[in-house]
Amino acid sequence: GYIATGLKDIRMVHVGDTITLATNHERRTMNNSPLPGYRRSTPMVFANVFPGENTTYHKLLDAVEKLHLSDASLTSSPVHSSVLGSGLQMGFLGLFHMAITKERLDREYAITTTITTPTVAYTVRRSSGETTIVKNPNDFPDPNHIEEILEPMCITTIITPSNAIGSMMKVLEIRRGQYQNTSYLGSRAKLSYLVPLAELVSGLFDEIKSASHGFASLDYELTDPKPVDAVKLELLVHHDPIEPLSRIVVRDQAVDIGRAMVEKFKDLLPAQQFAVPIQAVVGGTILARETKPAFRKDVTSKLYGGDQTRKDKLLKKQKKGLADFIKL
Repeated sequence: GYIATGLKDIRMVHVGDTITLATNHERRTMNNSPLPGYRRSTPMVFANVFPGENTTYHKLLDAVEKLHLSDASLTSSPVHSSVLGSGLQMGFLGLFHMAITKERLDREYAITTTITTPTVAYTVRRSSGETTIVKNPNDFPDPNHIEEILEPMCITTIITPSNAIGSMMKVLEIRRGQYQNTSYLGSRAKLSYLVPLAELVSGLFDEIKSASHGFASLDYELTDPKPVDAVKLELLVHHDPIEPLSRIVVRDQAVDIGRAMVEKFKDLLPAQQFAVPIQAVVGGTILARETKPAFRKDVTSKLYGGDQTRKDKLLKKQKKGLADFIKL
């Protein structure tokens, strides 16, 4: 059946809401207590979604509102980036939920999107005693005002062939997993680890599948958060921060992640008429740096062979011309 409510905004009603009469005619009393047993789902993975090519922000907003009708676990709030423009910060139940949402936007509404790196919600306790939930790296407070940072944890259960236990434990150890117990089910082993949710959403499942040659399965259950020494890692291009590429990472892994980010971005960044520095920064400390060389004309392209001295002569002439230009 259905109920005609006359509501103009679909966001005022959620799946699981209790519907009752405003007044009980028999007792003449208000009865507005919700029925027990229903609990709204809590998003665990957050990512910023921006409109892609041939897509406007308003089209993306309308499509997401329509998705809310059939997906009550989806959350969204406006966000703005100086690089990518206006978009939505969306909450998902997991990576698979995020992939399904992106595919539905593309197939059902012809909406192309650009999604940033998934993050989780960190609980930050300030020195003043205030507690805030940080879902976006750009909202990370000043480290001098932070007393403690808590990250969500989950009990991860992995069922894998017995011959893959060694490689599986190595992957989980690198991913900051804490060993709990092991049990055997015939030719298979059941591993239990306490793993940060941030590691789970950043490709752990793919690594587990690769380590077990595709035979392992994974399940997880959220548990109490634990303290973590986390920092905000920023990427600077020509000394300007790129907000969508900021990440919250563990301090011990900041150097390796920063070095990988600058190397990858150097390959993707198109060459300019001047050299562009690319830096990974935590606070005021530069952890890694790469420089994208300036675009230069290939003066040797007209050569089809001959001695090396012919190429050296042209390169020397180009270098001399550039030096004269700089003096002017």
